[in-house]
Amino acid sequence: MFDRTRPIALCFAAALALCAEVSANAVFSFTDGTAFDGSTGIGVSMTQTDAVSSVIVNMTTVDIIDWEGDLASEGGPDVPTLNIGGSGGLAVNSTPNTNWSNEATSINPGEGWVFKFDVDVNLVELDFASQGTDVVVVLSSPAFADKTLDYAHGDANNTHSLDDAFVEAGTEITLQFTSYIADDVLRLSSFTIEALATTNTTGTAIFNFVDGGEFDNPAAIGSSMTRSDITITTIDLIGQDGSLNSTGAAHRLNIYGSYNALGLNDAIDLLGIGTTELRDFNPGEGWVMSFDRNVHLVELDMFGQDAGAEMTVSSSAFSDFVLADGVNAEDIHSLANTFVAAGTEITFRMTSATNAADTGLSISSLTVVLATNQPAATETIHGTPYVWLDQFFQGLETEADYLNADESDSDGDSMLTWKEYLAGTIPTNSASLLEVNATELADTNCIVSWQSVTGKYYSVMVETNLVAFSNGWKTVANNIQGLETETAYTTTVASASAAFYKVGIEKRAIYLLIGQSNMAGRAPIETQDEAPVVGCELFNSSNGWETATNPLNRYSTIRKDISLQNLGPGYGFAQRMREVQPEIHLGLVVNARGGTSISEWEKGTTYYNEAISRVQSALKDGNSRLAGILWHQGEGNSSQTTSYLNSLAQLVADFRADLGDPDLPFVAGQLEQDDVTPEVKERPVNDYIILLPTVSSNTAVATTEGLLTMDGTHFDSAGQRELGRRYAEALLSLE
Repeated sequence: MFDRTRPIALCFAAALALCAEVSANAVFSFTDGTAFDGSTGIGVSMTQTDAVSSVIVNMTTVDIIDWEGDLASEGGPDVPTLNIGGSGGLAVNSTPNTNWSNEATSINPGEGWVFKFDVDVNLVELDFASQGTDVVVVLSSPAFADKTLDYAHGDANNTHSLDDAFVEAGTEITLQFTSYIADDVLRLSSFTIEALATTNTTGTAIFNFVDGGEFDNPAAIGSSMTRSDITITTIDLIGQDGSLNSTGAAHRLNIYGSYNALGLNDAIDLLGIGTTELRDFNPGEGWVMSFDRNVHLVELDMFGQDAGAEMTVSSSAFSDFVLADGVNAEDIHSLANTFVAAGTEITFRMTSATNAADTGLSISSLTVVLATNQPAATETIHGTPYVWLDQFFQGLETEADYLNADESDSDGDSMLTWKEYLAGTIPTNSASLLEVNATELADTNCIVSWQSVTGKYYSVMVETNLVAFSNGWKTVANNIQGLETETAYTTTVASASAAFYKVGIEKRAIYLLIGQSNMAGRAPIETQDEAPVVGCELFNSSNGWETATNPLNRYSTIRKDISLQNLGPGYGFAQRMREVQPEIHLGLVVNARGGTSISEWEKGTTYYNEAISRVQSALKDGNSRLAGILWHQGEGNSSQTTSYLNSLAQLVADFRADLGDPDLPFVAGQLEQDDVTPEVKERPVNDYIILLPTVSSNTAVATTEGLLTMDGTHFDSAGQRELGRRYAEALLSLE
């Protein structure tokens, strides 16, 4: 968080994008990489005692807990330590250490002790041969925080089942007593745990998401994973058009707030009892629910009245993945092997009316069988996700491996890995580091300063919440030319609303190419025009970047038929820019359309808005800077004079204002001048295009004298290549 009382130093990334793509095939594997084959894996072997009969599990007393829950090691009341014979080894398939009789005679109600296991174990059974005591067993660890495994009133031979309770090495188990016998003293005659260790001794035998493959044994995971309370909460309603209706445009379901699985195998009635809970829902409407932890959705049953049902998962990992779709009254929709992470929002939407007489849809019950998917630690003690570390470090298996990587400085930039995660930098690239200082001014603005290099360009971004990324990084300034040693920029965003600042090195200089047919390109693409431009990328229809090849206008959102898109000036422009400035990576956003007039490009029109939108999309990753606009249009206004110049100057001003750069370079190109046929007359608009620099600063013109056309309007291939080079020279003249 930004400390407004003093300057701060933050380390942020050179603006290099990290895009992690998650497959919709969420499959389990051991964290050490061992494959899970569905027959000899954890789902089966963890329940077979003979598979690991030689393993010894050590359970050590590590602390004492008082009735208020305070640990003795942290200043709580002194409670006698149990004499459990050192580590208290627990042998599989044999009688564990039971030398604990009468050692707890002075423990008061609510007091107890804390044990720790030295390896991953499955607690098969916990026996309390006590004297009329109530016992609560609490499993306390990052993965199972304060999870109550069992609660029972004990008598001499009461057995407390802990089947399928998995704990990882180092997990602490707290045993705490809640009542006492008549003489106010607890006497524990024996205390035994049968521990079944995992067969995976080289890693953490717990499931994690991986990409690829298939998980073909749902019964194993369904029976072997610990079940616990799962809260499913209605968080919003969805309208017929797919929009959320937080104000309740569709009637809220009567599901009593949330529904808990309560650790049961039985199906869960999410809608309560009755058949009219959805009576006022229209086709296409539904509701959005959220899970409070990772879950495995085993089965979804729909018992409706000829109602079609569609269930989709909406999250970064499972975007719009259709889980079920049916139309029968008692259709059962299998969701075996469907895994969702905690916080995932699931949208239930009804897709057809029950019948003509009904005003909406009715469902008698909606049931989901849930089994929890609780993996081992998914992040380090510093909060760095394992999946993020896996992108940069190979062979990480154990908790210690991940922590060592997290606390390393592998790229030698004096910044530990976990700090690079928080800052958004790349931990294996020493160039991906910027030391940023932010000093608050009296008017609440900030001076942001950073190490810089002459000739590089930088952008400044702000964010209000690095954890939730509620708004995403917002670029507040770009095209900042670096000075020697250090560059400073005074933000116009109040520090109170910014909180975090990020400075990016802009390695991609973006140019927007717009106009009509000559910019779109009508000249034939010849052999010499087929090679990609090295160091130049084209912004595509997926809002991503790809190697720039002809035709460059193929991804225009306003173009005419693809067959009309051929060679334009952008190709020659990129080649010349790379020749002169090979150190600068280029990005082209080409969005032209033939046969348009300048009035169709005015602020607020479709063509103008599309140009702005595409540039903004191209800049979203924070790794680029908008370096200029190339404009070629006028054939549709060839007879105009002063009015065209005024319109063009206004267009320049509008683009600069909406793109946030008052000095954004702008180059306009003249129309053809060769007069191929007598019917084609001289175009007076050319004499006014050339005057643009006199009415608008930081603009230039690419002349067309001597260039030939194919038809009196469209430049031929040689002409387009030369025109592109002239655009480059005109732009370079502005630097």
